[in-house]
Amino acid sequence: MPKPKLKLPEGTGVYETLAIVGRRPAFLALHLDRLARGAEMLGVPKARERVESLIYAKLGACPPDPVVLRVEAPGHGIPGGTVRPRKQLPAGPLVVYAPKDGKARGVEDTIKHTARASKVTARNEAQAKGAFEALVLNEKGLVAEGTVSNVFAHVGGALVTPGDDLFPLPGIARRIVLEEAARLGVPVQQRGLTVDELASAAEVFLTNAAVGVLSVDALILHDGTRVELNSARDLAPRLEAARQAREDDDRARTPLPAAEEME
Repeated sequence: MPKPKLKLPEGTGVYETLAIVGRRPAFLALHLDRLARGAEMLGVPKARERVESLIYAKLGACPPDPVVLRVEAPGHGIPGGTVRPRKQLPAGPLVVYAPKDGKARGVEDTIKHTARASKVTARNEAQAKGAFEALVLNEKGLVAEGTVSNVFAHVGGALVTPGDDLFPLPGIARRIVLEEAARLGVPVQQRGLTVDELASAAEVFLTNAAVGVLSVDALILHDGTRVELNSARDLAPRLEAARQAREDDDRARTPLPAAEEME
């Protein structure tokens, strides 16, 4: 099967960011599967095997407190990894920024690659406007994802999230939330969302593997208008509880680093 044509700079690599608690990662296999898919598309050799070895080497050096581990398989060179504290969430309402325009998307947007300049710029712009996160739109103005998150809205009795036709990153937390929504009997639609739909939704929330399910309190539109969202919280807390239970179970079944086992 021929590789898809990707619009990415030569040498672009892939990376993953794992939530670590007690020196155990959550959903390690899912992260490695996603990394391997992206590496194959970019032609990065033996990325899964090399990154998995690196992860276990780094786990032994992690503190017992919650941290995140970012591991990277570059297009050229050897994998690297850094440990950092969990990102602090804003103390006040969670706000997202909706830009005026979007761009055409493609298969390159479905892999976690290191050519992230446009997303970093968008998130910096959002934070300068007082928002935690920026939405990413396609050329038709439909919401595809956030710069570091997937987007969900409770619209018309259904849980709606952008589908594969909008090329969202297949987030780990997104996958778990979709599975748990189905288990709870919540109707799910995978389709594009407009900013107007978000503004009038019963609930809006983001998902991210490092922080879980985050309810959104307000939108800031490109013209500076702030739109307060429905403050009801029903679906997001239930899905976060289910996601967290899955994470705890997965982590408990992940073996500790060898050095830890010998203590």
